[in-house]
Amino acid sequence: VPTAVECGTVTVKSEVAAMKRVMQRANTINIKVFAALVGLVILSGVYSALRNPNGITDEWWSSFAQNFSTEMLGAIVAFWLIELVVGSYRESEAKRKQLIIQMRSRDHATALNAVDELRGHGWLSDGSLQGENFVGAKLQGAYLVGANLQGASFWFANLGETVMENTNFQDAMLSSANLQDAYLTYANLQGATLSGANMEGVKLREANLQNATLNSVNLQGANLMVANLRDADLRVANLRGADLTEANLQGANLLDADFDETTTLPDRTLWTPDTNMTRFTDPNTRTSGARMTG
Repeated sequence: VPTAVECGTVTVKSEVAAMKRVMQRANTINIKVFAALVGLVILSGVYSALRNPNGITDEWWSSFAQNFSTEMLGAIVAFWLIELVVGSYRESEAKRKQLIIQMRSRDHATALNAVDELRGHGWLSDGSLQGENFVGAKLQGAYLVGANLQGASFWFANLGETVMENTNFQDAMLSSANLQDAYLTYANLQGATLSGANMEGVKLREANLQNATLNSVNLQGANLMVANLRDADLRVANLRGADLTEANLQGANLLDADFDETTTLPDRTLWTPDTNMTRFTDPNTRTSGARMTG
């Protein structure tokens, strides 16, 4: 069974090949369009000759040559304008796709340069990265503020110390990713899957984690102040030393979640072995397994 990294490498190679095929088809289409324009000019000349009651005379040839040159000039100008618009768009699309491929490069410098270029073109926030595959990407320390990464895949990616304030990770896949000390203040992680991710020391102040899957996540020392964790799955999560001041835990599943006496609860009190977490979730949530270790 191929690993996630191997799958990501195969995807990159296949997309590069697909881009080359698209460019080849585009060049072929350009030739066909120009040939069609020339053909139309010639056909109009033949039609004119057939309609001329005097047949093909010197006067007709003179008129035809004049009209032909005028129409050819018009055809060339029209083709040039179309190519200018379409070609510019095509080049822009090719550049965007190439930068997305580079962003998930295993080379850290290449990935960071791609992020900077994508930001410069406005492609980080316009939806261009939605649903893209960044499995195993080396993006530690990247500046992704305000990026729209909805539905994107970041399995096993390294996002440690990455600045992602106001970033949209809704429904994104971040399982087993490294997010240690990342900045996710005000980020939207609603419905995101982060199973097994390392989020030690992450800054999630006022982040939206509603319905997020956070089972077995390491949130030790994380800042979750005023975070929305409504209906989040926090089973077996490590919350030792985490700051949950004013966080919304209503409906959250805290089965076997790991607290210690440095964990700050939503009411600003510190967790103790006698703490009944149902006062923060709801009466039907199973929290009897929440424990202290160490």
